[in-house]
Formats: sequence, structure tokens, C-alpha cells
Amino acid sequence: MDDEMPELGISVLGEFRGEGIGTALMRELEVQARNYGYKKLCLSVDPTNPARRLYERFEYVHVGWCDTSWTMEKHLV
Repeated sequence: MDDEMPELGISVLGEFRGEGIGTALMRELEVQARNYGYKKLCLSVDPTNPARRLYERFEYVHVGWCDTSWTMEKHLV
């Protein structure tokens, strides 16, 4: 989104979904973001995308819309 709050973008191939890869990616992304001093992260997701539940488990919250996608944010501190 800006220099103080990067936007995440990840994808897991269909045949590998449900194996914990998305969870591992999100954990490591947050670790690295904290190491770089970021205070917040954001992402966009279609609200009907099952990945939305993963983001909600990681405490990302819906803060707005971008076209047909939700914008979600998480405070890291």
C-alpha cells in the first residue's frame, strides 16, 4: 500500500492446498515484516475466496473495498 505498510500477495497451487503451506507462508511473512520494522500489513482478497478464513485466523480485519475485493489489514505490534 505504501512504504510503511506493504501489501502481501501469496498463492498456493491447488494440488498443494490444505497442507499447511499457506499457514507457513503467512507466519514467515509476518516474522520477516517485523524484522524489517513494519508495523502493519495489508492484503486484498475476494470475500468468497476460502483463503479469507486463513487471513482471519491470522487476525487480518476487513477495512475496505477495492473493486470486488476486500482490503484487510493487520497490526503487527
